[in-house]
Amino acid sequence: MNNVTGDAIRLHFFPFSLRDRVREWLRDEGTSSFGTWEKLAKAFLVKFLGQDKTAKLSNELATFRHICDDSLYEAWSAVAKIVPSLWDSRMDVDTYFL
Repeated sequence: MNNVTGDAIRLHFFPFSLRDRVREWLRDEGTSSFGTWEKLAKAFLVKFLGQDKTAKLSNELATFRHICDDSLYEAWSAVAKIVPSLWDSRMDVDTYFL
């Protein structure tokens, strides 16, 4: 797709990954009110995880270190354990790594 940003794609398709009260929240807010994927992701995390938990998870991800003896699978499993609530809400890991 020519001239379509990653933000635009994420903002367009994110609502389809939601249900129940999360979908209602986003419908009430509207994706256009956030402007960027980063702003939407941050608002989503604060709203549904709370500021303290969001900060803690972000810090754990930012300071995660791969142990040399671990396989890639083991390292990825460790990361996945840090953010199970994000997985449950179908949040994208790209929020932290891109």
